[in-house]
Amino acid sequence: MDYTSPNAPKVVDVLGTWLLSILDGQRRYAHVAGLRGDEVAPRILGMNKIISDESLRRALAHLAPAPCKYGSEEERAARAIQLAKSTAWMDKALGESTQESLRTPWILDADTGRCQASCRLNV
Repeated sequence: MDYTSPNAPKVVDVLGTWLLSILDGQRRYAHVAGLRGDEVAPRILGMNKIISDESLRRALAHLAPAPCKYGSEEERAARAIQLAKSTAWMDKALGESTQESLRTPWILDADTGRCQASCRLNV
């Protein structure tokens, strides 16, 4: 994400707000407003602030633009390039975030005889 405006949110604030909204189980951009009063979570993630739902919507639309049938050939090509760059970045980030867990030995112990499964991590 490249911003030219001095008032644009920092990338860490965009990604942090997105992460916090996902962890909070939110399904709509408008629900981000419920996170705005939290002062602890942004500090833990090294954020300056939780951004507004509109800022998050615009940032994510820029990060992964929706394919469009309309517009000029140049605009469609620019969207395709941005989508490819975002996909490559997300694939790399996902790979880096899961590498350590794949090297850690673990056992899933599920008791299927009960209504609830019990799981534990044995290292």
